[in-house]
Amino acid sequence: MRILAVVFASAALLAGPAAAQNLSLRAPGWASPLIAADSTPTLGGRAALGAEGIETSVRVTIAPNPGGVARVIRFDATANGPVLALRRFTGHPTTGWWLWGPDTPYVSTPTAAQAQELAAQARALSGVSGVVGGGAQNCPGGEQAFIEIFAGGRATSLTRACVGNTDAAGRLVLRLSELAGSRDNEELDAAAQRELLEADPPSPPNPAPMAPPPRSTRTPPTTPCARPGPPARAWNGRRKPRASPRVAIWAGPMAKPASPPAAPPASAAMSASGRAILRAIGATRSTRQCNRLSPKSRLHPKTPAPQAW
Repeated sequence: MRILAVVFASAALLAGPAAAQNLSLRAPGWASPLIAADSTPTLGGRAALGAEGIETSVRVTIAPNPGGVARVIRFDATANGPVLALRRFTGHPTTGWWLWGPDTPYVSTPTAAQAQELAAQARALSGVSGVVGGGAQNCPGGEQAFIEIFAGGRATSLTRACVGNTDAAGRLVLRLSELAGSRDNEELDAAAQRELLEADPPSPPNPAPMAPPPRSTRTPPTTPCARPGPPARAWNGRRKPRASPRVAIWAGPMAKPASPPAAPPASAAMSASGRAILRAIGATRSTRQCNRLSPKSRLHPKTPAPQAW
């Protein structure tokens, strides 16, 4: 009787709801190592697709027969929005697969239209089970897939030996693969560069150096006396000796100076050399007048030398 009770209890467990089953246990040998990477909750995965808050879930495991990039793609439609999780592997079916990238999946968000399309395809396949599309037939240049579906409270699994768009299962696999990306080495390299920039965005360029303030456009006031001065002479380190004061010596009564010669009459013609001399004398007088009126002479007036009597 006890043996019969154990048998009936086991049958009752097996007949339980399909939502509580771990569909990954049905995976073929080539897909089991790949699905194991997406079965750890602490690393962003789960063994059973049915969970609290999950309305529709699809997990597709794809492996290329000639080797290359294998993927585990999981689509979850939750109340907070759709989520697409991708794990990538590199290798070959005969040598094994190695996880590419971090232990956690790369998560992206499909659009509302894409989520509705995937959910509709999953509901259409939720009542189908077993091997679909060619049985155990294998295509050397194609891909094989293992599909797990949870929709409407039901769970089912499918095996696709050669993925193609000839049936609903193949179209679901190809659509998920297209949205997830990284289907070959070229797409994997492009995805690596994009994800690297997302994780570590480049720093903003250095701001342009500030331009120096513009020089004043004001020009110093010009005067009729302004003229360039002589170049400054370098100081040789020696102290310039002071000039000795001029001493006037009294020599008795001075004779009355003779009267200046009379000026030539205005009507007399003046030679060219005489006119040049007069111009030079006038320029010298104006220069002396400018020197007396210059700011330097006002700030540092010359002290007359003492007179000795």
